[in-house]
Amino acid sequence: MRRFVQLGLVLLTTSGLTACQHRSPVATPHSPTVAPSAASTSAAPSPSPEIDLATLKSRAQRAAIPVDAFKGKGVTAPNEDKYGQWAVTVMCGKQPSTNPDWRTSYLRLWSNSRIYVQNFVHAYATDSATRTVADVRSAHATCQQYQPGDGDTTTRKVLAPIPLANLPVEDSFAYCEDAGGATLCFAFLARGNLVSVVVTATSGTAVAATRGDLLAVIPIAANALATA
Repeated sequence: MRRFVQLGLVLLTTSGLTACQHRSPVATPHSPTVAPSAASTSAAPSPSPEIDLATLKSRAQRAAIPVDAFKGKGVTAPNEDKYGQWAVTVMCGKQPSTNPDWRTSYLRLWSNSRIYVQNFVHAYATDSATRTVADVRSAHATCQQYQPGDGDTTTRKVLAPIPLANLPVEDSFAYCEDAGGATLCFAFLARGNLVSVVVTATSGTAVAATRGDLLAVIPIAANALATA
Protein backbone atom coordinates (compact mmCIF):
# COMPACT_ATOMS: atom_id res chain seq x y z
CA MET A 1 0.00 0.00 0.00
CA ARG A 2 1.29 3.44 -0.87
CA ARG A 3 2.12 5.82 1.92
CA PHE A 4 1.52 9.54 1.89
CA VAL A 5 3.43 12.23 3.67
CA GLN A 6 2.38 15.13 5.87
CA LEU A 7 3.80 18.35 4.46
CA GLY A 8 4.07 21.88 5.78
CA LEU A 9 2.28 24.45 3.62
CA VAL A 10 5.30 26.64 3.01
CA LEU A 11 8.50 24.64 3.23
CA LEU A 12 7.06 21.21 2.51
CA THR A 13 8.87 19.49 5.34
CA THR A 14 9.15 15.70 5.28
CA SER A 15 8.55 15.11 8.95
CA GLY A 16 5.54 13.23 10.24
CA LEU A 17 5.43 10.33 7.77
CA THR A 18 2.66 7.85 8.31
CA ALA A 19 1.80 4.44 6.89
CA CYS A 20 -1.54 4.17 5.10
CA GLN A 21 -3.61 6.49 7.24
CA HIS A 22 -5.02 9.93 6.71
CA ARG A 23 -2.95 12.76 8.10
CA SER A 24 -4.40 16.24 8.22
CA PRO A 25 -2.19 19.07 6.95
CA VAL A 26 -0.04 20.89 9.48
CA ALA A 27 -2.36 23.16 11.44
CA THR A 28 0.11 26.05 11.53
CA PRO A 29 2.62 26.33 8.67
CA HIS A 30 6.23 27.11 9.52
CA SER A 31 5.91 30.62 8.08
CA PRO A 32 2.22 31.40 7.57
CA THR A 33 2.88 34.89 6.24
CA VAL A 34 6.01 34.32 4.16
CA ALA A 35 5.51 36.39 1.00
CA PRO A 36 7.48 35.38 -2.12
CA SER A 37 10.06 38.08 -1.56
CA ALA A 38 13.82 38.06 -1.21
CA ALA A 39 13.33 40.25 1.85
CA SER A 40 11.43 37.83 4.04
CA THR A 41 10.83 40.45 6.72
CA SER A 42 9.17 42.94 4.39
CA ALA A 43 5.41 43.35 4.23
CA ALA A 44 3.41 42.16 1.25
CA PRO A 45 3.50 44.77 -1.54
CA SER A 46 0.54 47.08 -1.99
CA PRO A 47 -1.35 46.73 -5.27
CA SER A 48 -0.56 49.20 -8.03
CA PRO A 49 -3.34 51.78 -8.45
CA GLU A 50 -4.44 50.21 -11.74
CA ILE A 51 -4.74 46.73 -10.20
CA ASP A 52 -8.08 45.68 -8.76
CA LEU A 53 -6.93 43.35 -5.99
CA ALA A 54 -10.40 41.90 -5.42
CA THR A 55 -10.63 40.92 -9.09
CA LEU A 56 -7.12 39.49 -9.00
CA LYS A 57 -7.93 37.39 -5.94
CA SER A 58 -11.09 36.12 -7.61
CA ARG A 59 -9.12 35.06 -10.70
CA ALA A 60 -6.53 33.29 -8.55
CA GLN A 61 -9.27 31.31 -6.84
CA ARG A 62 -10.91 30.42 -10.17
CA ALA A 63 -7.53 29.28 -11.52
CA ALA A 64 -7.13 26.71 -8.75
CA ILE A 65 -7.95 23.05 -9.30
CA PRO A 66 -11.72 22.52 -8.76
CA VAL A 67 -12.68 21.55 -5.23
CA ASP A 68 -14.21 18.23 -6.30
CA ALA A 69 -11.38 17.20 -8.63
CA PHE A 70 -10.36 14.23 -6.45
CA LYS A 71 -13.69 12.90 -5.28
CA GLY A 72 -12.81 9.70 -7.16
CA LYS A 73 -9.93 9.34 -4.72
CA GLY A 74 -12.23 9.73 -1.73
CA VAL A 75 -11.59 13.44 -1.09
CA THR A 76 -14.84 15.29 -1.71
CA ALA A 77 -13.48 18.71 -0.71
CA PRO A 78 -10.07 20.26 -0.02
CA ASN A 79 -8.52 19.92 3.43
CA GLU A 80 -7.25 23.50 2.99
CA ASP A 81 -8.89 26.16 0.80
CA LYS A 82 -7.66 29.72 1.44
CA TYR A 83 -5.75 32.84 0.44
CA GLY A 84 -2.28 33.47 1.85
CA GLN A 85 1.37 34.19 1.13
CA TRP A 86 3.70 31.38 0.07
CA ALA A 87 7.01 31.22 -1.75
CA VAL A 88 6.83 30.01 -5.36
CA THR A 89 9.85 27.79 -4.70
CA VAL A 90 12.44 27.19 -1.97
CA MET A 91 14.84 25.32 -4.28
CA CYS A 92 18.45 26.20 -3.34
CA GLY A 93 17.19 29.38 -1.71
CA LYS A 94 16.60 31.05 -5.07
CA GLN A 95 13.64 33.36 -5.61
CA PRO A 96 12.05 34.44 -8.92
CA SER A 97 12.97 37.90 -10.18
CA THR A 98 9.25 38.63 -10.52
CA ASN A 99 8.62 38.68 -6.77
CA PRO A 100 8.14 42.48 -6.64
CA ASP A 101 5.12 42.04 -8.95
CA TRP A 102 3.50 39.43 -6.67
CA ARG A 103 0.13 40.41 -5.22
CA THR A 104 -1.73 37.40 -3.78
CA SER A 105 -1.78 33.59 -3.63
CA TYR A 106 -4.44 30.94 -3.25
CA LEU A 107 -4.04 27.41 -1.90
CA ARG A 108 -6.06 24.22 -2.16
CA LEU A 109 -4.80 21.01 -0.56
CA TRP A 110 -6.26 17.49 -0.76
CA SER A 111 -4.95 14.69 1.46
CA ASN A 112 -5.96 11.18 2.44
CA SER A 113 -4.37 7.72 2.37
CA ARG A 114 -4.68 7.62 -1.44
CA ILE A 115 -3.49 11.02 -2.58
CA TYR A 116 -1.64 14.18 -1.53
CA VAL A 117 -1.96 17.24 -3.77
CA GLN A 118 -1.20 20.91 -3.14
CA ASN A 119 -2.14 23.60 -5.66
CA PHE A 120 -0.89 27.14 -5.18
CA VAL A 121 -1.96 29.89 -7.58
CA HIS A 122 0.23 32.99 -7.47
CA ALA A 123 -1.11 36.21 -8.98
CA TYR A 124 1.03 39.11 -10.21
CA ALA A 125 0.37 42.74 -11.08
CA THR A 126 1.82 42.28 -14.58
CA ASP A 127 2.17 39.43 -17.06
CA SER A 128 5.04 37.92 -15.08
CA ALA A 129 4.05 34.25 -15.19
CA THR A 130 6.37 33.05 -17.96
CA ARG A 131 9.33 34.90 -16.42
CA THR A 132 8.55 33.27 -13.08
CA VAL A 133 8.57 29.77 -14.58
CA ALA A 134 11.76 30.61 -16.53
CA ASP A 135 13.43 31.59 -13.25
CA VAL A 136 12.39 28.28 -11.65
CA ARG A 137 13.80 26.41 -14.65
CA SER A 138 17.06 28.36 -14.36
CA ALA A 139 17.31 27.63 -10.63
CA HIS A 140 16.76 23.93 -11.30
CA ALA A 141 19.59 23.89 -13.86
CA THR A 142 22.17 24.83 -11.19
CA CYS A 143 20.67 23.15 -8.10
CA GLN A 144 21.70 19.57 -7.34
CA GLN A 145 20.65 19.37 -3.69
CA TYR A 146 19.64 21.71 -0.88
CA GLN A 147 18.11 22.03 2.57
CA PRO A 148 14.85 24.02 2.76
CA GLY A 149 15.81 25.85 5.97
CA ASP A 150 13.50 27.20 8.68
CA GLY A 151 14.50 24.29 10.90
CA ASP A 152 14.16 21.65 8.18
CA THR A 153 17.60 20.03 7.81
CA THR A 154 16.43 17.38 5.34
CA THR A 155 18.67 17.23 2.28
CA ARG A 156 16.67 17.17 -0.91
CA LYS A 157 18.18 15.80 -4.10
CA VAL A 158 16.89 17.59 -7.20
CA LEU A 159 15.95 15.15 -9.94
CA ALA A 160 15.73 15.56 -13.72
CA PRO A 161 13.06 17.67 -15.44
CA ILE A 162 9.83 15.96 -16.49
CA PRO A 163 8.87 16.52 -20.15
CA LEU A 164 5.51 18.25 -20.59
CA ALA A 165 3.60 18.97 -23.80
CA ASN A 166 0.21 19.93 -25.24
CA LEU A 167 -0.94 22.00 -22.29
CA PRO A 168 -3.15 25.11 -22.70
CA VAL A 169 -0.61 27.34 -20.95
CA GLU A 170 2.18 29.68 -22.04
CA ASP A 171 5.01 27.84 -20.29
CA SER A 172 5.44 24.87 -17.99
CA PHE A 173 8.17 23.11 -16.03
CA ALA A 174 8.14 20.05 -13.78
CA TYR A 175 10.57 17.96 -11.76
CA CYS A 176 10.80 15.79 -8.62
CA GLU A 177 12.92 15.78 -5.48
CA ASP A 178 14.21 12.88 -3.41
CA ALA A 179 13.96 14.02 0.19
CA GLY A 180 15.22 10.79 1.72
CA GLY A 181 12.07 9.89 3.60
CA ALA A 182 9.74 11.23 0.92
CA THR A 183 9.39 11.99 -2.76
CA LEU A 184 8.05 15.39 -3.84
CA CYS A 185 7.10 16.34 -7.40
CA PHE A 186 6.43 19.89 -8.61
CA ALA A 187 4.87 21.46 -11.69
CA PHE A 188 4.89 25.17 -12.54
CA LEU A 189 2.33 26.40 -15.08
CA ALA A 190 2.28 29.94 -16.50
CA ARG A 191 -0.43 31.97 -18.16
CA GLY A 192 -0.63 35.75 -18.25
CA ASN A 193 -0.17 37.04 -14.71
CA LEU A 194 -0.96 33.73 -12.96
CA VAL A 195 1.35 30.86 -11.98
CA SER A 196 -0.19 27.58 -10.85
CA VAL A 197 2.09 25.30 -8.81
CA VAL A 198 1.12 21.66 -8.30
CA VAL A 199 2.81 19.48 -5.67
CA THR A 200 2.35 15.73 -5.20
CA ALA A 201 4.07 13.67 -2.51
CA THR A 202 4.47 10.18 -1.08
CA SER A 203 6.65 8.80 1.69
CA GLY A 204 9.66 6.67 0.77
CA THR A 205 11.33 6.65 -2.64
CA ALA A 206 8.26 6.10 -4.81
CA VAL A 207 9.48 8.45 -7.54
CA ALA A 208 7.57 6.78 -10.38
CA ALA A 209 4.30 6.76 -8.43
CA THR A 210 4.63 10.36 -7.26
CA ARG A 211 5.59 11.45 -10.78
CA GLY A 212 2.56 9.58 -12.10
CA ASP A 213 0.31 11.42 -9.66
CA LEU A 214 1.75 14.74 -10.83
CA LEU A 215 1.27 13.93 -14.50
CA ALA A 216 -2.34 12.98 -13.82
CA VAL A 217 -3.04 16.26 -12.00
CA ILE A 218 -1.21 18.65 -14.35
CA PRO A 219 -3.90 18.67 -17.10
CA ILE A 220 -6.58 19.45 -14.50
CA ALA A 221 -4.53 22.37 -13.17
CA ALA A 222 -3.68 23.59 -16.68
CA ASN A 223 -7.32 23.62 -17.76
CA ALA A 224 -8.34 25.52 -14.62
CA LEU A 225 -5.61 28.07 -15.27
CA ALA A 226 -6.54 28.44 -18.94
CA THR A 227 -10.18 29.17 -18.16
CA ALA A 228 -9.70 31.50 -15.18
